[in-house]
Amino acid sequence: MTDDNGEIRWHRVNGLEALNDDAYAWYVTFDAVAEAYYIQNVKSGRYISVARKNGNGENLFTMAAKDKPSTTERVQL
Repeated sequence: MTDDNGEIRWHRVNGLEALNDDAYAWYVTFDAVAEAYYIQNVKSGRYISVARKNGNGENLFTMAAKDKPSTTERVQL
């Protein structure tokens, strides 16, 4: 889910709560050319974005408020 500031938060709820709150809903769009996904929260409109890599070379994610996603919002699953 996302909180009121649009940040990703882990939060346990039941199915009915999740169905009634768009903070728990996500749009997932696949870009076949880039071979990556764009993941956008329904309520906040923010995209999951790669913030930087940690010391082990792993991606660290954040939320980005953008009208159109860029390469930092490409997520490979």
